[in-house]
Amino acid sequence: MTMSIPSSPIAPSPTARLVGGLVLRPVPEAVGAGRAELSVLLATLHPEFDSADCVLMLSELVTNAVEHVKIAREWFINVLCWLDGDVLRIEVHDPGHGIPSLRDPGPEDCDGRGLYLVGAFSEDCGSERGPDGGTVAWFAVRLP
Repeated sequence: MTMSIPSSPIAPSPTARLVGGLVLRPVPEAVGAGRAELSVLLATLHPEFDSADCVLMLSELVTNAVEHVKIAREWFINVLCWLDGDVLRIEVHDPGHGIPSLRDPGPEDCDGRGLYLVGAFSEDCGSERGPDGGTVAWFAVRLP
């Protein structure tokens, strides 16, 4: 699987430049594939950057797409990586109509904490309706 860029991406700001993209099938194996590809991209872009937090955050957002989007037709997860100065923004696009929101998991719950992790490890994060009507969940980090 290689990094590829979906057609006609919309930049999050006028000065952001697209530095990578990835198309994933919505299967559990997509999480590991996304982690591996992002690690390679970040090592190429910024070799001294420790990408572990970004890889963790990407895995949380891709997992959400795999687990929560229920569409009868064939669909894909698109990951876009933007660089704006020293800010790296990673977006996960899916065709789902729900907007991710924080949950209130109990102490015995095994899930429901992913967005808390994304919020804790990122400079900024959010989710919004995408240009195609789907969902875009994203996070941003500052590179050293």
